[in-house]
Formats: sequence, structure tokens, C-alpha cells
Amino acid sequence: MKETEQGNRLRRLPAIVAALTIATALWAMPKANWDDEARKRKADYVFLEAQTAYSAEEYDRYLALIERAYQLAPEDIDIAGEWAFLVLINKGADSAKTEKAYSLLKKRFEQNPSDYISSAMFSNVALQQQRYDDALRVWQTLDSLYPKRPEPSQELAKAYLRVSLTGDSSAFDKAIAIYDRMEAGAGKSVELSSSKINAYYLRSDTAAVLDELEGLRSHAPDDSYINMYIGANYQYLGMNDKALESYNHACELDSTNGMAYLQRARLYNALGDSVGFDREVFHALESHNLDVEDKLQILRSYVTELYTDPKQEGRIRELFETLQLMHAGEPNINRLYSSYLYEREDYAGAAEQMSYATALEPNDEGSWISYVQLTALSQDTIGTSSVATQAMERFPTNLYFPIMAANMNVLLGDKAKALEILDRVDVSSIDNPTAVSNFLTTKGDIYATANDTVKALGLYDQAIELDPTNSMALNNAAYFITLSGGDLDKAERYSARSLQGDELNPTYLDTYAWVFFKKKDYKMALQYINMALNAYMAPENTAVADNGGNDGTEPTEDEDELIEYTEDTEGPSPDIYEHAGDINYMLGEHEKASDYWKKALEKNPEDETLRKKIGDPASFFK
Repeated sequence: MKETEQGNRLRRLPAIVAALTIATALWAMPKANWDDEARKRKADYVFLEAQTAYSAEEYDRYLALIERAYQLAPEDIDIAGEWAFLVLINKGADSAKTEKAYSLLKKRFEQNPSDYISSAMFSNVALQQQRYDDALRVWQTLDSLYPKRPEPSQELAKAYLRVSLTGDSSAFDKAIAIYDRMEAGAGKSVELSSSKINAYYLRSDTAAVLDELEGLRSHAPDDSYINMYIGANYQYLGMNDKALESYNHACELDSTNGMAYLQRARLYNALGDSVGFDREVFHALESHNLDVEDKLQILRSYVTELYTDPKQEGRIRELFETLQLMHAGEPNINRLYSSYLYEREDYAGAAEQMSYATALEPNDEGSWISYVQLTALSQDTIGTSSVATQAMERFPTNLYFPIMAANMNVLLGDKAKALEILDRVDVSSIDNPTAVSNFLTTKGDIYATANDTVKALGLYDQAIELDPTNSMALNNAAYFITLSGGDLDKAERYSARSLQGDELNPTYLDTYAWVFFKKKDYKMALQYINMALNAYMAPENTAVADNGGNDGTEPTEDEDELIEYTEDTEGPSPDIYEHAGDINYMLGEHEKASDYWKKALEKNPEDETLRKKIGDPASFFK
């Protein structure tokens, strides 16, 4: 039994020794290898996160992540290369850091020159730092690696041209030789000829430019676009006769080439030939192959400015209608036509064009605002209400639309509907205190005109709380406080604050005067009502005196005599004239009072109260 157990122990010994050997080896393995792999994996993860941040346009986070990835794995050439590029485009890096970054980009290129994007990036940096040997080496390498791609050859030629600007004439010759080589392989083209011509311009070699142009013409004499290009170069060189000849030939070759007509129009304009310019502009706009955006540019730049002459209006309208048929479904044409009609004060026509624009692009908020405004200008009250109501459903956070819809219904005499429209709007989710304040002011105004002063004043107070600078709410609240027999001290404070935002507003001045009238301070009331009356006059000189009262303090006496005025055609409102009459009457100026009441009655002949004041003021002011 003992012999068996001893034998078993001996047989297990090799296995135990082997296990101990493995354990010892694992224990002795450097821990750094495990940490190193973890560090690299973490760097890869951070680098990928940086790319995600860049795609999400989180650029600050992207920069921080690239910096972190580089700190984790500076030996990773891809991570180091991206870090280096960011350092080099940052002008604030010190020279040592810049040099290190440049070396890393160069190392990445040398390790993997076939990486086109990275190599091109390095070449651009090298050119910026005027390390021309490195830049040339990049494109020479790429040109040899990708012989069938034209881009490396073109970029190599550009690099040589850049070097030639330092005075190295051999570099210029090498660039031209590359273009010639490309032309021999691919044939003559506008692109290659253009590259050569631009190179000759660098040397101011006009003869070489002309030779190249004639060579291009000989290669494709019947190509309308090549003739147009040749004409543009002749025009640039000041050879206008040759330019016109080329443009004419381009138009003869292809009567639908709108760009050729446009180029010829620009030449006529430069020559001061308005008749030729007019003719060619219309040819260009009627072309079927000229892009609609180019046509709109012509319209904006030329037509709208040139054709203010009413004699051209019919032709312009015809042109717009032709463009709409040619480019159906282009709302920008309708918008531009609308702008043109607005300038011609054809508001109904402008509104119609904007209606087409909103139909074609119903989510363009700006077009809806213009549509509402133009419909209002055309004095279509019902139409304005309808358009504004449609717009408020589409853009529920824009309070302009319900305000306009409500105001139109007030004008139509339907205050209940106006309030119903405003009640449908939930302003609790609108993060714009100024807009909400204006909205509440409008609602308060409607309640005030409906003689519900309590609700009106409550809404004005809410509006003022949201926007303490809302002059309209301050003024209206002050005025309706006086009508309701409320707190006149509060009315005075509100009215004074309204003038801080608009000290020459005659309505606000009238309210301030009326507050003092209600407080029986007739002298102050007179000073402010005179200011209100004078506010309707336009100063003939620019020396406006400080009339005081901007912060609620008393104005100087007779300040209305400091400036010469000419009367405005509109003149004061009936209310202001009536208030002036009342104030003067209480100061014993009965004749003046009667004159003001008569002026008010002329503007509001249905007002029976005014008739009573004029007929028997004593009984009225018991």
C-alpha cells in the first residue's frame, strides 16, 4: 500500500514541476507588456472617439481627444500624424513643438508614401513653410506611384510654379514641361490650356498667352464654350475687339449658350454700351441652358437696379413670367419677382408672387412673414387675417403671426375672434420674453378697446414684468389707468418710463400730459401736450435742444420755441387736439381751447362730446 502511494507521488511530480515552472514563468513575465497593450488599445479607442467628435462638429472635444490619444501612444504614426497636423495649423505653437510636428508628418509620409491624402497634407504644410524640396519630393513620388491620375502631375506643376516665384526659372520650365507632357497624353483641353495660361500670366508673358489661346482656338474652332473662354481672356488683356469677336462666334455657334450672352453683356457694360448690354442681358435670361441661380444673380445685380424706368416695366414682367415657365417650381424666382413688384409699389402683385413662393416652399418662415406683410400693404384685411392664421398654425412659436391675425380681425370689427385667436396661443413654452411681452400688450390693447380695462391692465402689467422696457405696454397701461380712475402715481411712473424708450413719441407725450391733467397739475400737462403737438413737426435744423423730461423730470419752459418746425402732413390725432383743448381750458385759455377742439372735430366729425365742449364748455367742466 505504501509502495503504491509512493509510486503515485513520484508519477505526479513531473506534472507538479511543470505547473510550477509555468507559474514561475508567468510571475517572471514583465508586467509592462500587459500595460503597454492596454495603453495602445486605450489610445485607439480615444482616437476613434476623436473622429466621432469631429463628425459631430464638436471641435473642442476633438482637439482634446487627439491630444490625449497622442499622449497615450506617441509611437502610433497615424495618431502622431493627426496630432502633428493640428499643431502645425495652430499658429500659437512654439518653434520646438512645430519642428517636432513637422518631423512626424515627414516620417508618416516616408513610412507610407502611397497614402495620398496624408502625403498631400504633408506637401501643403511643406509649401506653407517654404520647404520646397520636401513638397516637390511628395508630388514626384505620388506622380510616379499614380501615373494614370492627372492630379499628382498637376500638383507637381503647381509646386514648381510656386518655387519659380522665388526666382528659380528652371522650376517654371519644369512646370510647363509637365503641362506639355499631360497635353501630349490626353490632348488639348480648356483645363490644361488654362493651367498653362495662368502660368504665363505669372510671368506677364502676354505673347505666350496669345499663342496658347490661338492654339486652343485651332484645336476646337467650333466649340462655343472654348470661344467664350478665349473671349474672356482677350477681355482681361484689354483686347475688347478680339473679345467681342470671340463672344459673337460663341453665340453664333450655340444660340442657347446663356453664359456667352452674359459674358457679352458684361463686355458691353464695360464699354458703356447700354443698348447692347440691355439686349444681351435679356438674351442670357431667356437662355434654356443657363443655370437658374446664374439668372437670379443677373436679375439681382443688373435688372432690378437698371429698370426703374416705368417704360421697361412691361418687359420686365414679361421676362419674369417667361422665367417662371422655364423654371417652374423655383421659389427664388417668385421671391425676386415679389421684391421687384414691391419696389414698383404693386403690393397685391408682390403678395401674389410670395403666395406662390410659400406654396412651393411651405416651411420657409421668412417667405410667410413677407407674404403677411405684403398682403397687409395691399390693404386686403381679410386676406391678411387668413394668411397670418395659416402661418401661425405652421410656425406656432412665431408670435408675429397671431398678433397680425388678431389685429386684422380688430380692424374687421370682430374683437371676439381676435381674442379667440390669441387665446389659442400657448406662450408658456416660448423662451423670448420680449416677444411674449409684445404679444400680451396686443392682447391687452384688444381688451382695452372692448372696454374691459381690468383685464387690459392685468395683461399690461404682465407684459411690463416680462420686459420692463416695453414702451407700448407702459404707455397704454398709464393711459388706461387714467381712464379707469386708478393709481395716478403708478400711471405717472409708467408714462415716464415709456418716454425713456421713445422721448419724442407724440402719443407717449400726450399720455404723460394727460396723467398730469388727471392729477390737476395743469402747468405740467400744458408743457407736455405742447411737446406732443410739436413732435408732429419736423425740425428744419439739426440742433435739437435737450427738452428734459426724458427721465420723468420737468422740462424747461417754452422749450417748443427753441426749434423752427414745418408741419407734418398727418398732424396730431383728434385725441391730442382734444386733450390740448381740455388742458388750455383749465388754465383759462378758453379761446385756445376752442380752437383745439374744433381741430379735433374736423378730424372726428362724429364726436358729440367735442360738439358739447365747443357749444357749452362751462357746463361740461363743472
